Amino acid sequence: MATGFPSQHFELAVRCSICAFRFERLNNWLSSERASASFGGQLVTFTVIAIINTFNILVTLCIWKFIARPIMGDGSNTSMVFVGGAVMGALSGILSFTIDCVMDGVPAFDFQGLMVKLIEDENWRTETEDEDANIMKTFFFKVCSVSSRATLLEQEQNP
Repeated sequence: MATGFPSQHFELAVRCSICAFRFERLNNWLSSERASASFGGQLVTFTVIAIINTFNILVTLCIWKFIARPIMGDGSNTSMVFVGGAVMGALSGILSFTIDCVMDGVPAFDFQGLMVKLIEDENWRTETEDEDANIMKTFFFKVCSVSSRATLLEQEQNP
């Protein structure tokens, strides 16, 4: 069992978001055409990303700790280990799909995702800057989400 479960993993999600925020601000400063996006709008976007990633990590940990791990037992019954792994994979996939739909939207149902709405509030000067911000923030969200969950489960499996 990982020690410092809530604070340690919350700190990881926050650090990923802060690094992404700093990188984007540095990129804007170094570019020849400085973007005119509001600092507060970007801060809100990265804060929302950190909160959603933290929620994702905590739900994944709860799925592992309270559903998948008890099914696996002590690991002596290989069929139950397989079932526990399959349950963990299925529930984790459903969680990832749901969060992706909320963040990216579902074009087939004409549902605009939260990420697009947050980027619109940043007030970028051109459509290209707006699209670039959307791509970068979506990339950071997905990378931080997947890597932090993988690290979490590895720590949980190898105490």
